[in-house]
Amino acid sequence: MDKKVSSVIFWGAAWGITEATLGYVLHAFELRIGWLFWFPIAFFFLERVYHHIGSAGAVFYSAIIASVIKLVDLLLPTRIDLVINPAISILLEGLVVFAYLKVKEENKDHTGISFGQTLTISVGWRILYALYILLMPTSFFNLSPLKSLETLLRFFLLEGTVNSLIVYTYMKVKGVLSQKIVLGRLNRFANWVENNKVSRTSISIVTLILAIFCQWILG
Repeated sequence: MDKKVSSVIFWGAAWGITEATLGYVLHAFELRIGWLFWFPIAFFFLERVYHHIGSAGAVFYSAIIASVIKLVDLLLPTRIDLVINPAISILLEGLVVFAYLKVKEENKDHTGISFGQTLTISVGWRILYALYILLMPTSFFNLSPLKSLETLLRFFLLEGTVNSLIVYTYMKVKGVLSQKIVLGRLNRFANWVENNKVSRTSISIVTLILAIFCQWILG
């Protein structure tokens, strides 16, 4: 398997596993704080894809994989909006991050990300999500952040700002974090996967299968 393809699959599947397991824990303990994590987690995996591959397009492909993994829940007895909406959110997060990275590539901009840019990305995918909700049936709208002015302002102002702060902080300290045990080992493992042709094929596929299994069991 091509190195870039294996990396896209690996990181997209790892993202799917993280979403499934964290979602299960938050649901099991009835913790309504998922909004603190979903976009920062998405950005983390998208940034890792770009770090390892250096291609904005690869970022969106990984989002597609994570989104498809989420759609596994359509095979389970659950409300369709609880599956479709998160899957669309993943795609839109990937699309906005892709657009940001593509613009930087086109402008040959090698500077770091600013807080204004993280805020633009965080609010940007929410705007696209709001437009998506407006195109959906009324039942989707009534269960969305657009259902009232209070939830709308919370979605854009509170959650958008807090998420952008988390992402900005991560980008500022990621050099330090990359040396820490968890992230350091994850990066070394990803490098090992990429540099071993046979291993990267098998491990990427196994990670994808594991992600689908986790989503099926924990979703």
